[in-house]
Amino acid sequence: MSLDKRFVGTDASESLIVFENTYSINDTNALYFDYGNAQKLKITTLRGGYRYDIDKPLSLQAELSQDVYEEGNAVTVGQKSQIESFDVMLKYVY
Repeated sequence: MSLDKRFVGTDASESLIVFENTYSINDTNALYFDYGNAQKLKITTLRGGYRYDIDKPLSLQAELSQDVYEEGNAVTVGQKSQIESFDVMLKYVY
């Protein structure tokens, strides 16, 4: 995917690489993983989680994620930063 330089604030358009994979264990349980990398912004994201479908539109998710902002990144202004989180979500999708 390509993002316009005016949108991301870089001197050239950003190439965003995203890989997503979901493994359905059965009709109600799934594991998922995704990886994203923005080269010019120097940001890498890893995310993995578990989803339990309670009912057709309702699901419960637990997710671990890690965002790494490399040195020289526009967000961290010259220092490396790493953010890790654990989230639990109740989702309603229609």
